[in-house]
Order: sequence, then C-alpha cells, then structure tokens
Amino acid sequence: MSHAYPYGLGCRIWPHARIDYPDWNLQEVITIHRDRLQNFLFHKGGFTSQASAERFWHIMLALAEKPTSAEYTIQVLREQYLAFPEATTYGQREATLTGDAAQSILDTLHGVDSSDVRFPIGGEKPANLIDIGCAEGQKTSALAEAWGLPHQHAIGLDIVPANSLPTNIDFEIMLPDTLPERILYNSQDLAIVSMVFHHSTNPRALLQSIHSALRPGGYLIIREHNANATPHMASFLDTVHIFYDAVFAGKTCMPNAQTYKSFEEWQDIFQSQGFEHIKSDYTPFSANPRAGVQANANTGENFTCVLRKNKP
Repeated sequence: MSHAYPYGLGCRIWPHARIDYPDWNLQEVITIHRDRLQNFLFHKGGFTSQASAERFWHIMLALAEKPTSAEYTIQVLREQYLAFPEATTYGQREATLTGDAAQSILDTLHGVDSSDVRFPIGGEKPANLIDIGCAEGQKTSALAEAWGLPHQHAIGLDIVPANSLPTNIDFEIMLPDTLPERILYNSQDLAIVSMVFHHSTNPRALLQSIHSALRPGGYLIIREHNANATPHMASFLDTVHIFYDAVFAGKTCMPNAQTYKSFEEWQDIFQSQGFEHIKSDYTPFSANPRAGVQANANTGENFTCVLRKNKP
C-alpha cells in the first residue's frame, strides 16, 4: 500500500507495526503546540543541527495539510526521517538524552553545582541503587560511575530485556509494577524512577513495591511530566512518545495516556504511599528566546523530585 505525499516520496505501511494512538492528529498537534513542538525538534529531538530540524519541520507542515490516518502519518514521518544523516546515529543521540536525564538527577540532588557528585542529599553517597525502567542502562551506568558503585550494587530493572548493557551495572527483568525477588526488603539506599510512572497502569502498586525495597530513610528520585501544566498537554506528550519511539527509533509505540497527571496529583500519590517530599526541581517551558536553553528544552514540562521513605 502506498500513497503520494509531500516531496514526491512513497511510503509502505510496516506490516507488523502497531500504533496505540489511533486518534492522534498531526495537524491538530501543530495548531495547538506549534512553539512547543518546534522547540522539541530543535532541542530534544533526533537532530544534531538546526538546519535538519527546520527541514523536518517543513516536511511535517506539508504532511499535516493532507488528512491521513495516524498510522500512515507516523509511517511517513519515519521514512522521511530515515533520509536524514542523523537517523544513522540516533542511538548515540538517545544515549546523550539519557545522559541528560542522569545529569538532571544530579543537579536536583546538589542544586546549582553538581560537581561534587559523590555526596548526594543526605550527606553520604548511596551504598547501592536500583533504577526502575532503566531501558539500556546508560543512566544507571552514569550514576553508578558518579558515585563509585560496584556493578552488583547498581541494578537496572525493566520489563523488557536490554540489548546491550554497560559493564558497570547489573540488570534484572521485572514484572509491571512489581520489583523482582532479588531486590530484598529494606535493602536499598536509593531508587530512581525516570519517566516511568506515566507508563504504569498501577503507579500506587509500583510505589508500594519500591517503598518495601528501600531502607528506612532511603531516597526515591522521580522524573515525570507535569501533564496539566497547560490545556491539551496530554496530546503533546503523546506526540513526544510517538516521535521518540516510532519516528526516531523505529520502535512500536507504547500506550501512555492512562496515567498522565499533574505535578500536584503525583505529589499526593507519592506522599500517600509513605514518602516524605524533600525537594523538587521544575522549570516550566518557555518559547521566549531569552528564557535560556533549559526552559526552552523542557518541552514535556518535566520535574524531578527527591522523596524519602519515612522512618518508623
């Protein structure tokens, strides 16, 4: 099956693709989130040059003028992206974005200056850590290296196997919302959950499992979206997942929207499960060029917060 579309190229629908956003509409997203979407492409997307990002932006504008199904639109965007040189090095770009997540965690722990990474909040470096939803483990590895942890004390957890893990960490498969038996009760100094809870169908159950694994006074660091930062934020977050998964990486899109929540809603859930709020770091998105790279790059309205398991 092929259709004519902008720039005279053809596109085949991948026979085994699955799209979990049947109502997604590119034209609607561009209309509502134009500034935010442009900033995503320029700062956080799969491009290393502004020229490439601008060229892809014009491809998107042209494609949006022709109404098509969500599945077909995503397939077209994927094939168009493959024509860019950045497509051959996206794996490296993905690793860079993961490194940014690790740096965001360190920045939140230490404030403005994260150079003294060996001494996070609480006065001592963690003796061990678990990273829930670690993907390929780059973030886990970066934090383990920063704190000088041996590989058996830095464990990445995910519901799918990793393709290629860093050598300085261990890895375990976990069930959705449940930590594996290897993670013992009251055994962990630190748990990290970065951009995972909005994928969870039962975030309270996952929090309970993490709470059991942490020692009394242990820390939980969470990165998440503030989904109610602006109206229609969920449609933009769906778009970000579509681009990261299907367009840039060529993976199957994951369902996400069922647990998008506001910053305040997440805080209520965290504290209801026996966690004390210690500090948060949140920079709202701004399309103002003078706002700086950090604000303009925070297109997903991300926040990082540090929680502590209450002592008996």
